[in-house]
Amino acid sequence: MTKTEIEKRYLIKFLPDLKNSEKVEMIDVYMPEITPHAKLRARKIGSKYELTKKVRKAQDNQYVMTEQTIEIVLEEFDFIYSKSSRKIEKDRYYCKYNDNIIEIDVFKGKHHGLVIAEVEFKDLQSLEQFNPPEFFGKEINKVEELAGGVLSGLSYEDLKKFL
Repeated sequence: MTKTEIEKRYLIKFLPDLKNSEKVEMIDVYMPEITPHAKLRARKIGSKYELTKKVRKAQDNQYVMTEQTIEIVLEEFDFIYSKSSRKIEKDRYYCKYNDNIIEIDVFKGKHHGLVIAEVEFKDLQSLEQFNPPEFFGKEINKVEELAGGVLSGLSYEDLKKFL
């Protein structure tokens, strides 16, 4: 399935109360390892698996991406997982905020300490009119090192200069 994604990404100043939020464990594996910004991602979402290619729709716009996604099975995910060292482990929380859903990613493993929020929008006008909640920090759409395909090849220590 191909879809257009319009999103803003932020660092988090502090975690809001997440006790009533849905939580899903995720593992992302990025390929190929030979490129600084891998565009192909295998993802485990709870007990589901998918393979996604995510690219900017236009080079000068960091907010609009094209995603092509197919479902895969556990054996396919495990094979991809075994072939790449570029992995991200995180817990994703889904929080309602006005007319939006905020996805808060609390990273684990080599990225422990990093927390990023994403908000998807139906159109660019909604994105431009968005007023972030007080726990949001710096917007990071333009920080290439915090995009999943680059982030997967770095550690939290490597990232400190971008936070």
